[in-house]
Amino acid sequence: MNAEKYTPFSADYYCDVSAEFAAAEGEGDKTLAWWREAHWAFFSAECEELGIEPTEDMLLVLERFKVVYQ
Repeated sequence: MNAEKYTPFSADYYCDVSAEFAAAEGEGDKTLAWWREAHWAFFSAECEELGIEPTEDMLLVLERFKVVYQ
């Protein structure tokens, strides 16, 4: 069982997500290029379900958390 503590949320455009955020997320090879490719696929599928086109300037809510108990 893990316990997680969420830290403040932020909002940013897809095209402005930082390499630091991508690395901190800890997925894939932790590069911004990997983050963008993987998340573009995810957001494209979500947008398709909603009947809208994904864009580089779509606004995202970014969250961070840290594991406080594992």
